[in-house]
Amino acid sequence: MNHLFITGTYRSGSTLLQKIIGAHPSAGIFLQPCAPLFFYTKNKFYQKHDLQKTYSIDPAFPMAGFAWEELYNFLESEIFNSLDLKLVFEHIEKYKGILTPGVGKVEDKVKEEIFFKIYLQIISLLNHEGKPCVGSKEILCEEFTPYFIRKGIKVIIVVRDPRDIICSLNFGKGSDFTGEIRPLLYSLRLWRKSIAFSILNLSSPDFMMIRYEDLVVNQNDVLKGIFSFLGLNPEVNVLVNKSWKGNSSFGELNSVSDSSVGNYKKMLDENTIAYIENVCRPEMNWAGYEFVNNHLRIENIRLYQEPFKIKHRNFGQGYSSDPINMLDEILRIKLLREKNVHKEEQLSYFLFPEVYHQLKDNL
Repeated sequence: MNHLFITGTYRSGSTLLQKIIGAHPSAGIFLQPCAPLFFYTKNKFYQKHDLQKTYSIDPAFPMAGFAWEELYNFLESEIFNSLDLKLVFEHIEKYKGILTPGVGKVEDKVKEEIFFKIYLQIISLLNHEGKPCVGSKEILCEEFTPYFIRKGIKVIIVVRDPRDIICSLNFGKGSDFTGEIRPLLYSLRLWRKSIAFSILNLSSPDFMMIRYEDLVVNQNDVLKGIFSFLGLNPEVNVLVNKSWKGNSSFGELNSVSDSSVGNYKKMLDENTIAYIENVCRPEMNWAGYEFVNNHLRIENIRLYQEPFKIKHRNFGQGYSSDPINMLDEILRIKLLREKNVHKEEQLSYFLFPEVYHQLKDNL
């Protein structure tokens, strides 16, 4: 049996991909069945290391506060006992986000184990039809992907133009799917996390990075590649169930559409486009996104003021232009221009040395 894990930042197109792959007769890919399990696991890890975090799953920038191997050792060794499982399923019961129906009903069948085996138990219990390829889609969980790959799970990270992600988040019905509006910079840092883990995982045969734009513009070829990657028949024609309404921020869709590609050109102001392109320039260049502004200008970061009203209770209005955050972003660019950068700085500002070196070549 093959297992698949799909992730990416919010509004990246991961739900669309999950629906399309799940339409293959040999695949059962569930929509966020384990979100509370991932949150609980990270919080349990933080408590063990005396770390205070606004979110259990966050951009990890700057300075995650721990070594990634510490997290993976924890995932491999920490047994989730009966109390842990009780608390996880209590969170599932109270969870207000998107969750696969029926997850709470498997509680009595899940046995004490390490995180990985708890996850597999839940996925297996949901696989009523015995599909040979099963898995799930969970947003913002890129930090789990190296561990999953080591355990033999195939991983896909979905990325999308960050300018269009911001449009999808902050206009239309975006908040219906992701909650209250968060600061622009926070969402961009989450997007950069997707790119960082994509770069880290890219050498593995069990990993794929899919661009949303390629999926909606060239669906057939992209899906053939994905199905071959999963060991499924690539010639099967899949149709998303007509009863499913896409979760676009700009109206209901029941088919794959490229109508949202490039929305930022008519929805974002020039200063916001320039800010996004400067904050995300090396990652955007690496991922093959074209720029409106040809040159990187530090002033576009230094002088920027958040135009969106921040409604999320965990953030203040000035997060994107906060002096400390602004200096971190400027320092990050300067580090990419320097010849000798300490490993500690590479880890703090780029998550991994491999990412630093790739982005340095794409500044």
